[in-house]
Amino acid sequence: MKWITSPITGWLAAFLFFSLWILSALAHEKELSDQKDQKIIESNLIVFNAYRALSIFDRISQANIKAKQLEDSEHVKVKTVIKTVLKDNECANTAVPDDVVSELRNYKRGIDSRSVATDTGTTNR
Repeated sequence: MKWITSPITGWLAAFLFFSLWILSALAHEKELSDQKDQKIIESNLIVFNAYRALSIFDRISQANIKAKQLEDSEHVKVKTVIKTVLKDNECANTAVPDDVVSELRNYKRGIDSRSVATDTGTTNR
């Protein structure tokens, strides 16, 4: 009977050793997998932040383009008002009509308010 139990004991010991070795290797692989998952999460976060920054810059650029277009259209309106009011006036020394003065002041206020809103501030060096 000893001749049967000795090989079985050897096979069981080998199986146990092999099982523990496989479990150890799997635990190590799990640790490596977790590290790679963490790196992927960090990379995705970096990509997301870069995309968000580009999106913000794009919105700022679009807003600046629209503001410039609005300013250009206001400039055309002011020129039209001035040309309309002064159309038949050939004398340079005449007083400027109140409508023109009012429109010019409104135009100046609009430019001032936009320049204050977009001024990044200058420092004296």
